[in-house]
Amino acid sequence: MSLFDNALNMIRDRQGLPPLPVPTEAELAARRARKQEEQRTRDEENRRQYQAFLDRAPRYELGDGRYARSEGMLGRLSSGAEADRGSLLHVLPEGERVALCRATHGPRSVGWSEPREEPATCPRCLARLSRMGGRLMEKPS
Repeated sequence: MSLFDNALNMIRDRQGLPPLPVPTEAELAARRARKQEEQRTRDEENRRQYQAFLDRAPRYELGDGRYARSEGMLGRLSSGAEADRGSLLHVLPEGERVALCRATHGPRSVGWSEPREEPATCPRCLARLSRMGGRLMEKPS
């Protein structure tokens, strides 16, 4: 029985109410199993939704066997007060933290966003993608 349950039973005792029943080990095991199954179901649904999102998001082939996604910078620089109004989406190779234009997060940002559904808009990234022989991949129909 938890500290909370003990305190609750003390209050119930002062009020003249019967104490709460103590769950058996079998009931506790059934609760744990039910919670684990609910968590597993939530995790599977989240994975399915994220994969569906990635299927919709643009993906770039870089021409050297690598792939990239469009992502934005997070933090103070994405407030809309800077020159690009916080709207630049960079081409960020998968598994890397530096964009094709060499943009990386610094002291006033908190890193990269998750992949975005909008295509990249950074002119330097798009120019380098073109020079590398990369392209925006077609989405499967």
